[in-house]
Amino acid sequence: MTEIPTLIIDPSALFCEGLSRLLSDAGFQPLWCSSAPPPKLLPSLPEHSEPLVILGAGGEEAIDHASAVLQLYPLARVVLLSDTVSPKQFEAALRHGATTIVLKRSSYESLIATLQLVMNGSVVMPTELIKKLLWPAPPTDAQIVAKPIVPAAPSSPPESALKAFCLSGREFSVLQKVSLGLPNKEIARALGISEATVKVHVKAVLRKLKVRNRTQVAVWTSRNGLMDVSVVAREAAHESLRESIQ
Repeated sequence: MTEIPTLIIDPSALFCEGLSRLLSDAGFQPLWCSSAPPPKLLPSLPEHSEPLVILGAGGEEAIDHASAVLQLYPLARVVLLSDTVSPKQFEAALRHGATTIVLKRSSYESLIATLQLVMNGSVVMPTELIKKLLWPAPPTDAQIVAKPIVPAAPSSPPESALKAFCLSGREFSVLQKVSLGLPNKEIARALGISEATVKVHVKAVLRKLKVRNRTQVAVWTSRNGLMDVSVVAREAAHESLRESIQ
């Protein structure tokens, strides 16, 4: 089994070293372990590699680190470690090139499983975030009284998006599935087409939207109003429930 090249960036040297040893035992190959991103391409990791990047810093520092790494390795899968996660945090992480957020209190097994899913091309939604989106806290009486009633805006038909971005009907269907974080195999099964055909459509979608990876596709759909992040979360959760029942 090929080891996954990994870059660990965290302000704590002790944390970096500990995580490096844990990942080494789980099929990952830590090539960089520091408080800052590498200043240039690593000798053992060419530009078009797809390394896993784990960022432990928070706030603006994490954004800066993610940007610096993606400039060196545009195909990198970036995972943020955080003490908390909210819908706004998750959306901001996706916008800046991250694939997911992993809570620092997660178990070793959960961390490894999430990292493996990320490297397989999935956008992983933290369980805690899914719970917040599916079962939000009920509003208080004051919030109910103060909340204005705003008529819902009519939703734009998919045809308008197809014309605006030159997407075929099939490409739009693949776009929606990619935004939900589904891998090619699952998309092929859902749409009744071959996995090879899905790959062709994914490449076409990336080219037409002028994005580099599947994570940025999810961000693009959110920014253009084609699929809200909360909708993505709910659909991903429902998809997981359906698969667990089957």
